[in-house]
Amino acid sequence: MRDLRGLVADVRAGRSLRLELVPSVERALTGLLPAPPAAPTRVPTANPLAQRYFQELSR
Repeated sequence: MRDLRGLVADVRAGRSLRLELVPSVERALTGLLPAPPAAPTRVPTANPLAQRYFQELSR
């Protein structure tokens, strides 16, 4: 939080950013993001057309 305040103060004052503060601020902000939702899993179903296709391929 202190580093973020320092960066904001620099921006408001028109000073150049202190780049050594950026990684810690970035890590802190990234840590606040919610976890991504789980990717949907596809349940394999018995598809007669696909089964026949692969049977024909295996001949």
